[in-house]
Amino acid sequence: MQMTIQQALKAHQESNFKKAITLYDKVLKKEPRNKHAINNIGVALFEQGDLDRAFFMLNRAEDLYPDDLTLLANFAKALLDSYRLDESLEKYEKIIKLEPNNVSALIMAAGVHLAMASYQQAEHYVIRILKQQENLPNAHILYGNLLTLKGHLEAGWREFEWRWQSESFIKDQAISLSGEKWNGASLGNKILLINAEMGVGDTVQYSRFLPILRAQYPDVKIKIVMSPHQIDLFENCMSPLKNTEYIVKTAHSKVQIDYDFYMHFMSLPYLLKLKADDIPEGNYIIASNPKQYKQKEAFVIGLAWHSEAAFYGKARSIALAELAPLVQHKQLQFIDCQYGDKREELKAFKTLTGVDIYHDDSLNQQESLSDFVDQLAACDLIISIDNSTVHLAGAMGKEVWMLLPKAAEYRWLLDTDRSAWYPNMRLFRQSRRGYWQDVIERVNAALVNRLL
Repeated sequence: MQMTIQQALKAHQESNFKKAITLYDKVLKKEPRNKHAINNIGVALFEQGDLDRAFFMLNRAEDLYPDDLTLLANFAKALLDSYRLDESLEKYEKIIKLEPNNVSALIMAAGVHLAMASYQQAEHYVIRILKQQENLPNAHILYGNLLTLKGHLEAGWREFEWRWQSESFIKDQAISLSGEKWNGASLGNKILLINAEMGVGDTVQYSRFLPILRAQYPDVKIKIVMSPHQIDLFENCMSPLKNTEYIVKTAHSKVQIDYDFYMHFMSLPYLLKLKADDIPEGNYIIASNPKQYKQKEAFVIGLAWHSEAAFYGKARSIALAELAPLVQHKQLQFIDCQYGDKREELKAFKTLTGVDIYHDDSLNQQESLSDFVDQLAACDLIISIDNSTVHLAGAMGKEVWMLLPKAAEYRWLLDTDRSAWYPNMRLFRQSRRGYWQDVIERVNAALVNRLL
C-alpha cells in the first residue's frame, strides 16, 4: 500500500486528480482508516470539483482523527475556499485550541474574521501573531487592511509593502523583476519601470498618482508594464504623460527591457511619501467617443452586479433578479454595464420584470476598456457592486452608487457612505453579511428621491 500511496501523491502533485483519486480509493478499500489516503482523497476531490464527496471524506477524516492538525487545516481551507466562513473559522479555532501558537492557523483565522467583518477579533489575532513573529509578511498585510479600513491610510500603505515578502503574493504575479527596487530616493534622469501588479480597478485607482510622480521627477523615463486592455485605457482615455512608455505584460516571464529601478503600482503613494489629504480627486479618465443610448427624456442608469474575483467575488456579487425593485420607475432606462456574457441572466430578468436592460453587442468591456468608458459616459448614474465598473466610472467623475458587502474591501473604509477616492460615489452597505434586501430598499428609496 505504501507504493500505491506514493503513486497517488505523485499524481496529486501533478494535478492528475482523477488518477490520484483512483489510487487513494484503492488504498481505502484495503485500509479504510488510512490517514493519508482519507485526507488526501478529500483534498483531491475538492480540487476536482466533486464537493459533496470531498466534504463527506473530510468529515470522515475528522471523525476518525479529530485532533490531527493537518487534516483539520485541509478541511478548514476547503471550507474557506467554498466561502463557508463560519464552518472554516470553527476548524481553525479548533486547531488553535489544540496548538495555541500555531501561526498558520492564527493567520488563517484572522483572515476569516476579516472576511466576516469581525474586525476586533481579526486585530486580536494579528497582534497576537506579530508578538510571536514580528516579521511575518502576511500578518503585516492583514494589519494593513485593518489600519486602512479605520482610515489610517499612510500606515496602511506602509504595511502593504510587506506584500513583496509574501511567497503567496509573489507567486500570483504574472512577471518577475530583477535589479534594484526603487526606495523613494531621487531618480534624476534614470529609467523607472512600474509594474501594474493587480487588476483593472487597482490600476485605475492608483493611476491618479502618476502625474505627481512626473511632477516630482520631470526628467525620469517611465516604463509601465501592464496588460493590453489597460494600455488601451491609458492611451485613449487618459491625459498623456511625458516621457512614458507602455509595455505589454508577458505572463510568467522575466521582463526583457532596460531600466535602472523598478517599483509596483500600488506603492506609489507610499514611495511618494503622500498623506491621505494628498489623494487627487480630479476626473482623470475621459471618454473618447461616448455612446448615445438615451431615449427621449429618460434617466439612464448603468447596472453591474457581478465580480469575477475568485474569493471575495462571492460576497460582492448579487443576483440580477434582486435588483428588480429598481426598475419599476417608468422614466428610467437601464443599460447593461456588466462585463462578461450575462445574456441568459438578462433574458430571465426580462421575463421576471418585463423590463429590457439594453445590452450593447457592439462592445466587449473585457477586451476594450476605452469602449467600456465610452459606454459609461452615456449613463446618468451607475449602480454597481464592487468591481472595476465603479473605479472607471468614479475616475470619470460619474455619479456612482455602489452596493457593498458587510465586509467591504479596505479601500472603502468603515461606517461611511462616501469614498475617500471618488467624491461622486455613494456607498450602500449591507447591515448584515450576505443580506442584500435592505441595501436594495435603501437604493430604491434614494432613487425615488433622486428622481423627484
